[in-house]
Amino acid sequence: MINLSHVLASFSKFFQYYLFALILLTLSPFGVLSGNEEMYYGLAKKFLDTSWNGEYSSFIFSGDYRMISDSLIGSMVIKIGFENTQIIGSFLASLLFSHAIYKLCKTLELSNLYGLLSIIIFVLLGQSFIGREWLFEDFEAKIFAYYFVILGVNHYLKNNLKLMVMFLAIATYFHLLVGAQWIALLALAILIYDGKFRIPTLVMSGYFLLCCPILLVAISGFYGSGFIQGDDTPSPSYIYSYIRQYKMVLPFYSLPRFILQWLPGITIFLGILISFWAIKREPSGHIYQRLRILALSSIILILVFYWCRFLIGTVLSLNYIPTALLAYCYF
Repeated sequence: MINLSHVLASFSKFFQYYLFALILLTLSPFGVLSGNEEMYYGLAKKFLDTSWNGEYSSFIFSGDYRMISDSLIGSMVIKIGFENTQIIGSFLASLLFSHAIYKLCKTLELSNLYGLLSIIIFVLLGQSFIGREWLFEDFEAKIFAYYFVILGVNHYLKNNLKLMVMFLAIATYFHLLVGAQWIALLALAILIYDGKFRIPTLVMSGYFLLCCPILLVAISGFYGSGFIQGDDTPSPSYIYSYIRQYKMVLPFYSLPRFILQWLPGITIFLGILISFWAIKREPSGHIYQRLRILALSSIILILVFYWCRFLIGTVLSLNYIPTALLAYCYF
């Protein structure tokens, strides 16, 4: 007869291995590159070897602000090839994510079985409610950025803001948009939670101080690119938003698309947050209170994003804040 307590104890002992295996299978470490991986691996190799693929290569320079991730991934591609980079990178990504999620589960006081089931549900939900963002799909710069973001969120829940800022700054060095959008979200959550501007101001000041070098590199690269916009050609912003990534950054591309592809996710996400807000009654200062404030802050940013897109038409993307990740923390 099977002893359930022994089974659970054994499962708890090997929880991190099960978590690693689940994430690894989701990443599909078989050497078959996705479209994103083909693009970013090529850009990374071109960053280190400017003569690769000829003078008129479609792989143009991706920008010095990506130098850390391009150097890391580019070195792997040069030494072991594209396919092996995807395979080894998948193992590395699984190792990083399993470590960060394990730490987050401990902070949230989730049982190991509950934590693993939550990840399975998270993957089955498509890893996203809004904007088609993901965590476990490719091996690229965002993998490293999200690893440090999860560590940063973990320390936000513990109210260890110094480590939170440090991890978000490191995330920014790997991916500007990921780090910048998450520090904005966390600073807003801290402002709502404390009701004072002093702590969020210190958080943002520390963040910008740590990120000043990479931000200066990005700004200098943007204004020093030498790009000249032709009168009869669409802008890079238009090409990116209306042609390449309209599924991810244009909720109001058309009314039918908004109703079919954006509204259901928004409704589900809001419903989950409202239900958990009503059900959970932890005392003030508990980690779930801080988590609820973080989720509320994400809704505020999403509404600002929609307002800007609908009324102003600005190119603003918040798809580096995976709403499903926030909902996962409640499961």
